Amino acid sequence: MEQFFEKYREIPFKKGEVIIQAEQEPDGIYYVKKGLVRMYSVSSEGKELTLNIYKPGSYFPLTWALGNTPNITYFEAMSDCLVVKAPKYKLIDYIKNNPRQLYDLSKRLSSGLGGISTQMTYLLFGKSFQRVCFVLLTLARRFGKEEKDLIKITIPFTHQQIADYAALARETVSIEIEKLKKKKMIEYRSQKITILNINKLEDLALLKKEEIKPNSIG
Repeated sequence: MEQFFEKYREIPFKKGEVIIQAEQEPDGIYYVKKGLVRMYSVSSEGKELTLNIYKPGSYFPLTWALGNTPNITYFEAMSDCLVVKAPKYKLIDYIKNNPRQLYDLSKRLSSGLGGISTQMTYLLFGKSFQRVCFVLLTLARRFGKEEKDLIKITIPFTHQQIADYAALARETVSIEIEKLKKKKMIEYRSQKITILNINKLEDLALLKKEEIKPNSIG
């Protein structure tokens, strides 16, 4: 996809700038060359929920481009970013004529849907500590770098950013982070997270069958 997007103009965005507004008709497909882009929604009470974080090599918004569904989420530069914008119809034509890219896109969409499905399960059924563990595991998978028996998350994350991902208050996340530090599951210094024991963290995050009650959704 980098080859497709390289012929289009690069657009810089500063950290915190909104690239696409919710309820706004996007004016193209954006490809991330540098930096991180956060996809999020906002409740009627003004609470934010992070749905995805796009890193270099990603492009968005795909549901709007491929499904012709209205865009209902915000896309914001999580760091200083460099993106490339291409017309929607150009991308669709390119994908139609490149089976390899279509296969890659299908894998991306399947992985993304699986991630959002898991996130929604934790938001509905998980306790606060499970939700924080889930977010840390997600960040480790997306941005982690293995060093001996440790996994260092290479991108700094604040307690508020973790809270926006877990749909919790920042104060609650701070309490759960301290618990995990005392259990020697993680280290958290200067917004940098190190996973000390990934297996035990996965065990802590695991939802038990009795915690998932189908009849609790009505």
